[in-house]
Amino acid sequence: MRRHRRIIGVFGSGTEAHEEWVVPLARWIAEAGFDLLTGEGGGVMSAAAAAFVQVEG
Repeated sequence: MRRHRRIIGVFGSGTEAHEEWVVPLARWIAEAGFDLLTGEGGGVMSAAAAAFVQVEG
């Protein structure tokens, strides 16, 4: 049986992290069981990736 991956992409400023918005969003994405897709940039994408991997499980 084929498993469908549930992926949410987070993209934004490569210079501004906007952590007040991004950190809760990325944590929710991880806690809800989605996979995270970001660009390779800094700012929003880096903040999202860091918050996502901090969620256990």
